[in-house]
Amino acid sequence: MTPRSAAWLIPVALLGFSACTSSPDNPAAPGVPRALADDDPGDVLVANVTALELGRARPGFFLDADAQITNAGSADISIARAAFSATPPFEISSDCPDSLAPGASCIVRIDVTPTAIGDLTGTLTIPSSANTVSISLHAAGAFLLELTRFNIGDGEVVSDPPGIDCRFLDGSCEALFTTPVTLTPIPPPGGSFVGWLPACGDGGPLCVVQVPNPGEDDIVNVSAMFKSPPPPSHQVTVTFAGASTGQVVIVDDINPSATTRCDTSPCVADIPIGDHVTLWGFASSQFGGWTGDCVATTHDCDLGDATADRAAVVTFNRDPGEVVSFLPPGIAPHGVAFAPDGGLYVSTLDVHKLRLDGTVEWANPTIAFDLASDAAGNVYAANAGTTVFSLSPTGAARWTKTVPNLASAFDRLQSRVQVSRDGTIIAVRTTDGVRVLDGDGNDRFALTGLTVDGFALAPDGTIAIGVPATAVNRRDIRRWTRDGTPLPTIPSVPSNFDVSLAFDAGDAVCALTVGAGVQTVSRTRADRVQVFRSSALTGFSSQDPIASIGVDSDGTIAIARSTEPSGLGNGLHIDAFSPTGVKTFALEKRAPAQPQSSPISFDGVQIAGFAVDRASRRIAVVGVYAQRYGWIEVLELPAAP
Repeated sequence: MTPRSAAWLIPVALLGFSACTSSPDNPAAPGVPRALADDDPGDVLVANVTALELGRARPGFFLDADAQITNAGSADISIARAAFSATPPFEISSDCPDSLAPGASCIVRIDVTPTAIGDLTGTLTIPSSANTVSISLHAAGAFLLELTRFNIGDGEVVSDPPGIDCRFLDGSCEALFTTPVTLTPIPPPGGSFVGWLPACGDGGPLCVVQVPNPGEDDIVNVSAMFKSPPPPSHQVTVTFAGASTGQVVIVDDINPSATTRCDTSPCVADIPIGDHVTLWGFASSQFGGWTGDCVATTHDCDLGDATADRAAVVTFNRDPGEVVSFLPPGIAPHGVAFAPDGGLYVSTLDVHKLRLDGTVEWANPTIAFDLASDAAGNVYAANAGTTVFSLSPTGAARWTKTVPNLASAFDRLQSRVQVSRDGTIIAVRTTDGVRVLDGDGNDRFALTGLTVDGFALAPDGTIAIGVPATAVNRRDIRRWTRDGTPLPTIPSVPSNFDVSLAFDAGDAVCALTVGAGVQTVSRTRADRVQVFRSSALTGFSSQDPIASIGVDSDGTIAIARSTEPSGLGNGLHIDAFSPTGVKTFALEKRAPAQPQSSPISFDGVQIAGFAVDRASRRIAVVGVYAQRYGWIEVLELPAAP
């Protein structure tokens, strides 16, 4: 090592001066020891950093960083690379030579692969013949937080700790974190923050993202939903008039997302200025037309462009015999039965007890597609699988029964479950006959080996089943007592499709049949004497299975039918006949005509449920249009002449 001194002298003559001076910058002559100034470091190895930050990475991903060491002295320094060390799991690689000349540098590379989320610390130690250099090391295993924004507008999300500043068109929308992260939404001016997906935090605007547990995915996805400020708009208001009910759709023909559907009055929509508006109305009874700022007698009314606030009135009038009509809760209903108090049991997948004003008295979440009820108000139903069950008049579960080979829920209008008035006999249609249960759901007997084209259960428990006759396009009506004893078969009736059956208050069988393209309704007494057979039915395809029949308290025969072969056509019919065959009532409903370009559809008006109250002259009709929107209507039939 060169000895240290305060300064060394250089002859002035050598510098071209006439006096002597000292200079620490003038090197010594070759082979001559050099004197050092007080601030000369001597032989020393230095690094460009005292601490090395390798950054963050997800577990299993690689991190590295370089440190540079330099010989800051005046003589060669020996370096033993094999003696370099780093605290595990940090690892070392280097291009350093065995000896480092004065002023020379080399690189020491540190790498690490985190195996878990959390901090990693250590020390890099570099010994040499001059001194030992120590550098602190830090890295971290982290989870990746990815942010997505929906309905962006100018909404922004920032994070604490910093890392995410997700803005419209730019900004950082993902970052690595080692600690819990709080996300704060900043909605656009005039807009609003809607919420997070998945939900997080306490339901407020802040979202706290926790560190994943070991073994969980180290990528966390969070979506922020914003609502953009509404465009300038005008208000369209539709008020309901008339004694019945219906639905209104305010259609924005330019921007379908602004379309509004309403079941109650008033119906209000904010329509962007200049958008074209069409009003649609569908009545569960009789459509009465439009007045006010939109005038039309058709179901649709062209309101024009939204250049100012507009107001219109739609009128819904009662059907003949209408007691009440209303829109049910939930999805379109498909099963209905009368309760002893005059209310209704309705299946909208689950089962509701409804008052006649449409309010819900109780609901049971058990899925049901068919309904029947007894005089005590107990409910009997079947689901889409193999389950039949019963509920009490208050909606509590009574019993559940598995019925193998339960018939399909979708190939008949008449319920697959029928019950005697006293609730002691339950008949269930299967794929090969009828299964008969007692009031507690226990097996009584089964009628098997039958092709059931229609069946009915009398108030006293007598069973009637329509089966194919020997003759082509005819059906026999076979009968059994409540105990399974065969009764004489009613002679075959013309029918090239199903036969819908019902009993009157006694044991006469009423049948709705299709034969040679003609709809007929008939009533045959227990002694097999036909009281009447009438073909006074129109507007019905000979191939349509969507039909049902029932008998009210005074013997009036009520019939419900769809009008198209698919059962999803554009209308339905309700008819009634006296016990002697006199037609006493007829009602037709059809879907409104509409242009092909309409963004909504009323196509497919059909009957989805039908029930006759044996304690009154009332019937309940469940109608559906567009295969998803439904209504319920209760009608009172005229007294039998």
